[in-house]
Amino acid sequence: MTTALFTAPRTLLQMIATGAVFVSGFSANALPSTASPLTVSPAQDATDLFFADYTWCDAKMLGEFWGEGPGNAKVSAGKLLQDGDYQTVETKLTAARDYYGGQGLCNFTDEGFSYDDMVVVAEYWDISVTEAKTAIANKLEWGLPGVAHDIVEMAYTEQSHYDPAAIVETIAFENLNRDGHTLGYFVQRADGLWVELTAAGEEIFYFNEIERDPLVVTLFDASRNMEIHLDYHFNQIQYRYSSDQGAPKPLYAMGF
Repeated sequence: MTTALFTAPRTLLQMIATGAVFVSGFSANALPSTASPLTVSPAQDATDLFFADYTWCDAKMLGEFWGEGPGNAKVSAGKLLQDGDYQTVETKLTAARDYYGGQGLCNFTDEGFSYDDMVVVAEYWDISVTEAKTAIANKLEWGLPGVAHDIVEMAYTEQSHYDPAAIVETIAFENLNRDGHTLGYFVQRADGLWVELTAAGEEIFYFNEIERDPLVVTLFDASRNMEIHLDYHFNQIQYRYSSDQGAPKPLYAMGF
């Protein structure tokens, strides 16, 4: 008796490969190969791990401390982090900040800030743009990038509510005999400029505030080379030209 051998069904690919099945336009040699997995270099792994918790400014600080460039420093620190040695990175970075903090090693651009950001911060703090750049860079050097971002955010928030023409203070004035007839106003705007207005609200003269104490605010009109003294003690508005040697003279009575 002849025993029939049972042959398991072949897969479609096996059948194609052996020629048992012909598919028009299809070649077994054209079968897609399994793609190789995407590999990431150890250095890239270390860099990604470093930037998960630290900044480019931190890399600069560590590089200066270790005597290497920031590019190498971030990899060196990242490898320590890969080994779980966070303590060494923190210790070295703390030492670097203590030694180099405030020395201008970092720049405001290290955290992605722009020059326009620094202009807004300067206006917010009433300092120069150079001082704003330095202040933000110092925050980065001391490991406070979050604080730096908060400052910039607050500066923009303040700017959105800022109206340079808004009135901060208004002082009405009248004749020295106080007849109750308002002649005009001195107003201080939010940008610090003082303006003299007529009773109808027309702007006629502009002043910079040059001095202030609890009793007197001194203004200066460069166009007339003249000082105006808002004297809260005598409730008077006084004037004096720069060429005058004596005390300022009464001009108006304050009406408030």
